[in-house]
Amino acid sequence: KTRMIRKYEINYAANILGYTGEVNIKELESDSGKYYQRGDQIGKTGIEKSYEELLRGKKGVKYIVTNSVGVPKSSYRNGEFDTLQVPGKSIMITIDSKLQELGQKLMSGYNGSIVAIEPKTGEILCMVTSPNYHPSNMIAENRNKMYPILQIDSNKPLLDRSISSAYPPGSTLKMLTALIALEEDIISVNTKIDCNFGWRHPNKTVSCHGTDHDPLNITNAIAQSCNSYFSEIFHKLIHKTSAEDGLNIWEKYIKEFGFGNYLNNDLYTGVPGNVPNSDFYNKIYNKWTSTYIISLAIGQGEISVTPIQLANYTAIIANKGYFFTPHIIKKICTEQAVKPFVKCDEWEQINTNLTEKKSVSISENYFNYMIEGMERVINSKKGTATQAFIKNISICGKTGTVQNMQGEDHSVFIAFAPKKDPEIAICVYVEHGGSGGSTAAPIASLCIEQYLNESIDTSFVNRPNLSKSWRKEIKKKLNSKLYD
Repeated sequence: KTRMIRKYEINYAANILGYTGEVNIKELESDSGKYYQRGDQIGKTGIEKSYEELLRGKKGVKYIVTNSVGVPKSSYRNGEFDTLQVPGKSIMITIDSKLQELGQKLMSGYNGSIVAIEPKTGEILCMVTSPNYHPSNMIAENRNKMYPILQIDSNKPLLDRSISSAYPPGSTLKMLTALIALEEDIISVNTKIDCNFGWRHPNKTVSCHGTDHDPLNITNAIAQSCNSYFSEIFHKLIHKTSAEDGLNIWEKYIKEFGFGNYLNNDLYTGVPGNVPNSDFYNKIYNKWTSTYIISLAIGQGEISVTPIQLANYTAIIANKGYFFTPHIIKKICTEQAVKPFVKCDEWEQINTNLTEKKSVSISENYFNYMIEGMERVINSKKGTATQAFIKNISICGKTGTVQNMQGEDHSVFIAFAPKKDPEIAICVYVEHGGSGGSTAAPIASLCIEQYLNESIDTSFVNRPNLSKSWRKEIKKKLNSKLYD
């Protein structure tokens, strides 16, 4: 006799928890009869899929001798071939439940995601995708009714945007453009470049927000997000030797920061995004120069990244050059879970790939200038994310306003805090959210406040720059309920 029991104690994080379902033909063929049989349940998404073997345990078997009409008479050969079932193991995950719930509330009404990581460990603190659904919608009979409805929803609630949607990173990539230029001796930390309303070349122009910045050094260029500055240093990098060699140098560093691959994490799915190289453009153009690809300098064009990759990139900056693979498993109990929520006294070591320190080939000292510029993004009057300012927390961040051919710009903001000894690195990506400073930045700073202070100050005395509309919106969302 078999029965399937699942109960989720929270009404959010469905994308993280995942769901189980009956094993299908493809899964049976992959298993080759080693464990599963028709009618068995198997993890389909989320943790249920990533840690299926730990959670499922092992089946028990008892052979019984019956008479001709099926009445049990005795055990077969005194139980020689019987085996006891082995309960699944308890696991502890890295998610901060209050932060996850807050993130889900703040993203209600938007399409997009929030990913937060602890820089010191790579532990994923929250992984919000919006819209989402109540986890109980995918339990037993509920799934038969709800899955078709969720599947045809035009907002795609079944899509985990935090790991399975790739977008242009926009201006959030500018620190990496600067780091590469510094490491390759294209510029020094004191190099100043004139804005003049945008970068100009005989056959290409990149405008700069309708603004003519004063000549800026690297930290102020980050703070004010000057397109001219980053376009010029990218142009010089590409033509340091040949265009092909210059772009391949750029690609090498970009991939060191985790872009263009799956990060080798413990999540069940995801997309790698796209990092173009010289071979990519050789297939498109007969001959090309920096003017063909200049938008890469400011995170536009053919490059695409996922929110989890952006959060990991932010953690690398916070750590001044290293990271740990983002992961969701924290501990595995050495004992089987005889009873639900049983206390575990001993824990197994998780996969060493997840705890191994990985470094990039950028000099540590250069990160200090990026961090200084990111602090000015929030703290200086000319910064692009003054709405994210909190008096008692030193936040370092970068806005992105991503051009979108299908409607309003996407709003993106990456940040870490505190500046010294960072505890959280975060990416907020809001589809069609407008400027990064107006939508994504306030959401990110609220998540940072919740995580560091364990609460949100709804009097907003520490947030002098937060708009009245956002104050009203925050109070409304904090008092809302999810999926009731």
